[in-house]
Amino acid sequence: MVAYKVTTDGRSIYAPASGAVRYALGVTTRRPKGCGPLAVFDTLDHAVAFLVENTYGFPYRAIFECHIRKSQATELWTSDGHTQCLFPKGTILANTVTPLRRV
Repeated sequence: MVAYKVTTDGRSIYAPASGAVRYALGVTTRRPKGCGPLAVFDTLDHAVAFLVENTYGFPYRAIFECHIRKSQATELWTSDGHTQCLFPKGTILANTVTPLRRV
């Protein structure tokens, strides 16, 4: 399945500093141990809207077209017990994300 990932300096924008998730072209990223899943956008338009509205001040912003393996989960969680179930429009959750190209 194709999806879109917004990053800053190759990392998830809002991942906790202790569990920052890194992304690189052609490399499959899996959710960190004890955390999950990974958040991506269903369309380029939703990814661009998120980038424009939420990433002011973040350096080296980029959007990647990715191949993902969709997750059945309905919320994100971190190893320290924090969960999130409210997401920006167009968010889908994935078990794996492989950036294919920068858009």
